[in-house]
Amino acid sequence: MNRKYRVKAFYVETKRNRTVNLIVRHQDDVTEILKNSGFLEPFEIKEVMLEPPTQQQFEQARILSITLPDGASKEDANAIISKKVFGDSEPQLGLIEYAYEKGLLLSKYVGKKELYDLIYDGLATVDRIAFFIFEVYRWVSEDRDSNLNKHKHKTLFYEFAKQQLGNEKFLKALNRYSGQDVRFFGTLKFTDGGQARGGRTDTIPYQTSAEFLNIKLGIQNVEIKMMDSVTRKIVDISTPQKIYTRATTNDITFFLPIDIPNRT
Repeated sequence: MNRKYRVKAFYVETKRNRTVNLIVRHQDDVTEILKNSGFLEPFEIKEVMLEPPTQQQFEQARILSITLPDGASKEDANAIISKKVFGDSEPQLGLIEYAYEKGLLLSKYVGKKELYDLIYDGLATVDRIAFFIFEVYRWVSEDRDSNLNKHKHKTLFYEFAKQQLGNEKFLKALNRYSGQDVRFFGTLKFTDGGQARGGRTDTIPYQTSAEFLNIKLGIQNVEIKMMDSVTRKIVDISTPQKIYTRATTNDITFFLPIDIPNRT
């Protein structure tokens, strides 16, 4: 988990002492960052302790029959409660690594939806654009690598991001997306008959990203996908699939498979 440090040191550019807050995994990282950012030793480093849960959070946890762990912070309590209330799932490890690498303060209990919001809201503009097209790429390509920093096409995503920095229409539309919106795009249909809507695909950011990926990587745009309701894996809607119908007995819901013909 990342920790927050308050540091006082001499800053070469202004020739004055300066106090900065840094969020890193280990205190050793503080020294390295300061040296690379134009600060001179000695460094006065102090860890800023995170606030404990509020009384309101304790009350919410009690109502939800949640026992907050010993030593939990306010951020931990928020993550645990949000995960229970919204039925959030566990995030990919690559996404967690990326958040840490970008210096974001997050709880080890964070859920997937909350983590996407934390990342999207916490990124600088150029990073947010790169993250957006990265998520569009993951949607249209089915690439499951979730750490932008370590991705083989990172340079390409940042090439696109830098091109769009001065595009006011692009940026204005980009700000209408939330982090949760970019988890997937278009329509996700399930073999039990349900469906979910992701981020919009009729916007300037999405269409510009999709066109760029088509030109650079030859990847075709996709707006509808089918997910197996049992395995939670994407299936090819052009080949025969099993569709599932809900069945309930003794208050237990399960799925019965039904063979269906090719979808054209």
